Amino acid sequence: MPTGIEWTEETWNPVTGCTKVSDGCRHCYAEKMAKRLAGRCGYPAGVPFKVTFHPDRLDQPGKWRKPKMVFVCSMGDLFHDDLTDDQILAVYDAMCDAPQHTYQLLTKRPERMRDAVEYIHKWSETGHSEELSHIWHGVSAENQECFDERVPLLLQTPSAVRFVSAEPLLGPIDFGEAIPPFADCCNYAGGCTRPENPFAETTDPKSRPGIDSCRPGYCVFGRIGIDGVIVGGESGPGARPMHPQWVRDIRDQCRAAGVPFFFKQWGQWAPLADHKELRETANKFALVSRDGDVSYSDDGVITAHLDGNDYAAAMVWMRNKHDAGRVLDGRTWDEKPQDLKKGDE
Repeated sequence: MPTGIEWTEETWNPVTGCTKVSDGCRHCYAEKMAKRLAGRCGYPAGVPFKVTFHPDRLDQPGKWRKPKMVFVCSMGDLFHDDLTDDQILAVYDAMCDAPQHTYQLLTKRPERMRDAVEYIHKWSETGHSEELSHIWHGVSAENQECFDERVPLLLQTPSAVRFVSAEPLLGPIDFGEAIPPFADCCNYAGGCTRPENPFAETTDPKSRPGIDSCRPGYCVFGRIGIDGVIVGGESGPGARPMHPQWVRDIRDQCRAAGVPFFFKQWGQWAPLADHKELRETANKFALVSRDGDVSYSDDGVITAHLDGNDYAAAMVWMRNKHDAGRVLDGRTWDEKPQDLKKGDE
């Protein structure tokens, strides 16, 4: 269905439901929506957020003739343990049957995603990974701990595009070598010239599927690193504040490496600029330290910061997420990975 998610155009939910695995799940929007829809639209009445496979929805993308950017399983996780391998493969089959679209898969369970994609590559009828070149694979990482746990598994996943969603961003993240400077095709067809390539188990160019389907300047396995980053603050009841410098630091890392950066939203808390805004916000403000400590509604602390006594902390105030907007340092950031579907130049 059409979506208000800024970085996609359509959502498709052949799987709904999930279970919490980390701190970013605390205020899950999908769980709240499922509870509102309990007993309707495929959400079980008693346990609306139970992991559920919907085979009747598999043919939906094939009915959309106009190419779309499709977020797959926005209301669940395709790689949840409660799903069978056959159910996961059925979703991939449906995506391959409607290659006019670009599909975005996002998970907090990257190990199973990696294993599923490697299995598909191994047993592909054509032996070419290019048939999945319209499918992007990504992980959610709300803080450094989750990033360090999930992103290495993402980088082991053969994919035309790999992306990270740092939403809700709950702490600073150092991307390290996960976003190296952009490099051209690693020249599999002539033998691997990139020994640091995690997929290069041998220099024999015929040893892995897809190596003979590179197009000039781009390898179908993707560059060795992350191809795009999405950042956003938390919204809704109980939303936790986000330090603006966490966002800037990620943006600056992306720009230095030539990686597309997409800033989705400030969320429920927006940066507080001056004394005038402080007077207008009454008790709806907070002070956020660089390491994530939060002080709520403390006039003395906030005023001291406004007077220049605490440069490490940031002032934020509670707003409607639509009013808070998505402007960072005077502009919006809408960069996305290039759509590298089969046949594109």
